Amino acid sequence: VRGLRGMGLAFELPGAMPARAVQRRPRQRQPSELARSRARLAATVLRVGAWVVPGEDSASGSPLLAAEFQLAPSAPVLVYEAHLSAGRLDVVGATVPGLPVYWTGRNANVAWALTPGRTNSIQLYRETLRRVGKLREFQTGKRWSPLIGREEVIRVRTLTGDLREETLYIESTRHGPLINHLIEGEHDPLSLAWLGAGRGDGLESLIDLLYSSDADDLVERLAGHQEPVLAVVYADRKGTTGWQLTGWIPKLLLGTGLLPTPGRQLGFNWVDRVRYTSLPNSRGDDAPRRWIIAADNPLLDGLISRQIEWPWRNGTRSRRIEQALGRLRSLGPIDLRGLAQMQTKLTALLNPKVMPALESLLERAPKLSPEAKEVWQLMRAWDGRFAPDRRGAAVYRVFVHDLVRKLLATKIQTELVDRYLALSGVEPSVFVEGALVEAASKGLPGGWGDPALLSPLLPGSLHQAWVSLSYQRGPNRERWNWGGLHHLAFRPFVDFDTFGGNVLFSFGSERPYPGNGGVVGMADCDPTRPYAARSAALYRIAVDLAADDRILTSLAPGQSELPGQPHY
Repeated sequence: VRGLRGMGLAFELPGAMPARAVQRRPRQRQPSELARSRARLAATVLRVGAWVVPGEDSASGSPLLAAEFQLAPSAPVLVYEAHLSAGRLDVVGATVPGLPVYWTGRNANVAWALTPGRTNSIQLYRETLRRVGKLREFQTGKRWSPLIGREEVIRVRTLTGDLREETLYIESTRHGPLINHLIEGEHDPLSLAWLGAGRGDGLESLIDLLYSSDADDLVERLAGHQEPVLAVVYADRKGTTGWQLTGWIPKLLLGTGLLPTPGRQLGFNWVDRVRYTSLPNSRGDDAPRRWIIAADNPLLDGLISRQIEWPWRNGTRSRRIEQALGRLRSLGPIDLRGLAQMQTKLTALLNPKVMPALESLLERAPKLSPEAKEVWQLMRAWDGRFAPDRRGAAVYRVFVHDLVRKLLATKIQTELVDRYLALSGVEPSVFVEGALVEAASKGLPGGWGDPALLSPLLPGSLHQAWVSLSYQRGPNRERWNWGGLHHLAFRPFVDFDTFGGNVLFSFGSERPYPGNGGVVGMADCDPTRPYAARSAALYRIAVDLAADDRILTSLAPGQSELPGQPHY
């Protein structure tokens, strides 16, 4: 609502609620097509990995910076390349239309890449409410205070081109607006706190970043950044390299575990931020590792872990980057072309601990059916690569797809399992592999890695993989390959069918695609549409600070969907 109010304009979707007076407690279920449309828009994920090679390891003697953006496969793609020259400003790199921010790029002196901080930026609070006459109040932990009410007027552009107004009535506690009426079913009063609703913004600091004269100046200009939380990788022509976390991050006295917390308990309030000078950062000359990497690696150096919540940082991609850079450096100094080609040559490999863990757990599992045995033999013969021609990759991924649902369903309702798997940050294979390895190595009861929980599920999932592949790919085992299941297709950036029109352009059929989302340069699977590519590394950039024009980029499928245009 805050963003829409700022723009003063929204767009009507088919099936949207008609204009009416103030909506005080809407409980309408959204039409299924509208819900699907919104889900597709929300699934446009942006994952960025960036890394820097120091000057002593590069062929030019200057730092090299590389980044890759995993985006939803659309035409045109979300990222737009641009060179902007205006007075003191001279910058080239990648933008997102509508936002005056260069997410990665360079000026004459500094190169940078803005990567997601992957910190928790929202919090739900279970509020305690009461009614006193006509007044509704919430408990602060010290006293009762009246709810804050306001009206929000949103101007909506309809499908016919007319403008109308939607008026919403918002009730808020000191944490944020009450949102429990937006969730199906009856719920305790829930308020939502979001970093983006605080004072300040992120645009001013990120625009100011474009004028940086060197690495120190860049870090100083980021001090006032509010949101989103970013891990900024940088390098300058002087040879300085590093990364800096920036953004308004609440200092947590109590961990939340990403669960709703009591609104009346003061220890969960966002009353102070972690000071910018205390946020994680690293300089190349004092970095614990040779390379500067910001992908999914933990960023907890020098901080008490409970002060910042760090979900979604398992280190899978960052380890692959580090290994690939090490191999590349062993062949000699790294040049710009070699760094760019490294991104395209990274292949997804199965964690080598997974198959021994599976074998150990199957020894205590119920007897396998003949079909399950065949699937297990195909997996054992597999080299662990998620290449299009690998049969082992196909049977393994179908096996994991079934196992993750069976495992989650032992403790979570089916509806919640579906909602969890649909989240953009969830990687089911990482979750399952972690549980398997933990069960085989530690064998502790009670958690997801409990052997007594996992072992009985394995035969059924192996059997189901055989059934699923037989149905989807037929009886010919040669067609049981990863490329036959895992496809990438470019779709219109705007779903014209949803908006009542027709798809105007054709972007080609689905094509086999490697990877499983666990590494750089590969594709992320959509758990709700197995096994289509939900995102892929569609934009790549490599920069050599030795000269202004030493930049290599790759953008797929392009900047325009219009045939005959310069950027088609």
